[in-house]
Amino acid sequence: MKRLLQILTGIIVLGTIGYLVFRETIPLCSEEMTSMSYTAIVTAIPIEAEPFETVVSVTHVCRSGGITYTVGHLEGRNMLMFSSGRGPESAEKVVRHTLDTFTIDLLLLSGIAGGVDTALHLGETTVAREWLDMRTGECVAIDDLLVQKAEKLEVVRVVSMGATAEEFVTDNTGLPEGVSIVDMETAPVALLAKEYGVPFLAFRTTSDVVADVGTDATFLDAARASAKVTVQYILEE
Repeated sequence: MKRLLQILTGIIVLGTIGYLVFRETIPLCSEEMTSMSYTAIVTAIPIEAEPFETVVSVTHVCRSGGITYTVGHLEGRNMLMFSSGRGPESAEKVVRHTLDTFTIDLLLLSGIAGGVDTALHLGETTVAREWLDMRTGECVAIDDLLVQKAEKLEVVRVVSMGATAEEFVTDNTGLPEGVSIVDMETAPVALLAKEYGVPFLAFRTTSDVVADVGTDATFLDAARASAKVTVQYILEE
């Protein structure tokens, strides 16, 4: 057991050193990059970001404020992709820095969520008209024109309200009436987008629902489905 712990500790240390070395080799975002206008995609965890790697033509990877940004193109559109990290506090910090640093014409969030409405099915992609921050009680309405455009996509279900909590939730215990989906990042991002006057929409695909707690496979399938719809939405413009 002692030997196993030593091996695991060594792996963790080497991985951390490797990450730090790799991070330091990423150049800072240039003034040219930060002055361009982008359609931005924010995801929270790696499985949500990975599906975009095959559809966006990457031109640069840079960092600003300790955050790694991927710059590229999607059928002539300037794209900016980055991770908010997991949880509302990380999302708020990262997105505020991003909006302070880059010019964003449209901010889209893509990823997974827990479905707490019994009408929702596993793997169903949703767009909420409003997002509630469970930490503060603040609620923000999403631009109706953006919601209407999403509603035209056959695979999207528009729901009245989504909520952001500090933990991943898959049942409606303790939630306000009307909440259909719960995640850990969207509400603070939506509030920041409103503060900065940036159009914002979130695509959340259910990886867990009330009747099915989900698996690693359903998480991955949900992330891929959300990314596919997000790209479809961008290309409809």
